[in-house]
Amino acid sequence: MAACVEFEAARRLFLEAIREGCISSTIDGLEKKYKEIEGNDAEKRVAVEQAFKDEVYERLITKSSAQDFISIVKLAILAVEKEMTQAITPIIMMGDIFETQTLDICQDVFNYLQSASWITEPSFAPGKNILLRLCNDILKRLSKSQNTVFCGQIQMFLVKVFPPPAKSGVNLQGHFNMENVTEYSLTVDDDLIPSTREEKPISVEMEEGEMDEHAGVPIDYNLYRKFWILQDFFRYPLQVYNRVSWKQMQHNTEEVLRCFTSYKLDEVKMSSRNITSLKQPDRDVYFAKYLTNQKLLDLELSDSNFRRSVLVQLLILFQFLMASVKFKLDVQELSEEQSKWVSDCTERVYELIKETPPGGEKFAEIVKHVLSREINWNHWKNEGCPSFVSKVFETDKPPKTQKSRKRSIADEYRLKDKKINLGNTELSRLWNLAPDNLGACRSQARVFLPSLEDFFEDAIYQVESPSDVAETEKLVNDGNYGWRALRLLARCSPHFFTYSNMPPKTLPLYLEGMIKKLAKDLPSSLIKHEEVAEEEDEQQEEDEEFLKHEQEEAEQVNEKGEYHSIQSLSVNNIPIQLSTFLLFLKTR
Repeated sequence: MAACVEFEAARRLFLEAIREGCISSTIDGLEKKYKEIEGNDAEKRVAVEQAFKDEVYERLITKSSAQDFISIVKLAILAVEKEMTQAITPIIMMGDIFETQTLDICQDVFNYLQSASWITEPSFAPGKNILLRLCNDILKRLSKSQNTVFCGQIQMFLVKVFPPPAKSGVNLQGHFNMENVTEYSLTVDDDLIPSTREEKPISVEMEEGEMDEHAGVPIDYNLYRKFWILQDFFRYPLQVYNRVSWKQMQHNTEEVLRCFTSYKLDEVKMSSRNITSLKQPDRDVYFAKYLTNQKLLDLELSDSNFRRSVLVQLLILFQFLMASVKFKLDVQELSEEQSKWVSDCTERVYELIKETPPGGEKFAEIVKHVLSREINWNHWKNEGCPSFVSKVFETDKPPKTQKSRKRSIADEYRLKDKKINLGNTELSRLWNLAPDNLGACRSQARVFLPSLEDFFEDAIYQVESPSDVAETEKLVNDGNYGWRALRLLARCSPHFFTYSNMPPKTLPLYLEGMIKKLAKDLPSSLIKHEEVAEEEDEQQEEDEEFLKHEQEEAEQVNEKGEYHSIQSLSVNNIPIQLSTFLLFLKTR
């Protein structure tokens, strides 16, 4: 049995070895101390982990540089590879660093974390959830407008570490960022009131294709308001399916596209605007948040990057409206007229993108390619985000030989003629009635469920002819019959699950309503009852003719003086058989 480790003494030894290892960038000293101390490995790992935490804490309070933190993190990673501490130790250390240090130091440490390959190894899998929480905490501290690059690095790192089907990185419910509200002025700015400009004499005639230096996009408050209202539809596209919101979005989109079409940008030099970005297609421009001042809209509409941002937003909205999305409701669909309008506007937007310099046609092709790939991602999301990793089928292995069937206990009782002897004559006879017991259970002879026509035959007749049967003798008033009727209706009749606003108060009333519905669906039952009634009528007519014939013979006998006539017999009375009639005459 391993001896217990003196925790405090081991922690101090490991702490000294860690400090030496940070200076020499090697782990040999720590590994040597780890082997020299006798005791349980689990207790020694806890002591090493505490020593790393103590060293990090000392560096946090002494305001160390980013390189100092990177050196101790590297040493902790080497200790994990040597199995001298837990896999989550380096991640916990970086969490302490990110929570207490400035954003500049955090970015330097994160650059090392992003470039390291150890984080994707299976041994560090238990710390991925802590790493996800750590990255989300950093994103909360960052500003999207001032720390845009750092935010992008964190997002790309999470994509690298976590696979696409991971639940943490997929918006399965299709939620929208409702907090992204674009605020704009609700009152008219006095400076935007149009004023007459002094006309200056033009000394040089304007050539074709040349722009006036004083020319610009005329901005009024109506265009300003309609332009920025579109941002609310980009933020939450589902409101477009409302009829009023659709009309507003359609009208505002038409106004904005009409403005872009009327005032196009050219690649000529506009000295009054000083737009030099048109000559720099390789320049990176990022709009973290739009400036919604009324005075700036004129300049923004004259900027090609701003126009492209708005036009791409329109394309994204149109593709969402036309796409088949899993979380959409059934009522959230466009009509044929609306779909046609969206298709026409999409073509207009692509034409405007192509006409926007510089490199309009190339930019339009890139946007179309990206949106086409987005359709594939949408299909993947609708299918439940299946994994991209396909199963590997190993064909080099030899085929598995089929094992012989294990002899069952029934084989011990099986006779030579493949019959089973259960030790009792009657039980053996019942067991061997069929070669397959399950097949015998599925036989049609064991189907005891009656058909609707056979079961409700008498009940349909009673409902159709209520005067022939007393109310108390009707089958619908029998509780046993009603219980069996409900079970049969639930198994065989679609009327059982029909919703009714006025449910019946009693079971007989309910059964009468169901029987009337079944009578319409089962005309054969009615025909059968009609045939029975016709047979009864024919039988009654035959009996009446027979009695009439017997009465005529009796009257003939009475005329000869042998028998008296019987006045009590009539064809309208209850039929009497011939033997009874002759017996009556004999007694006279």
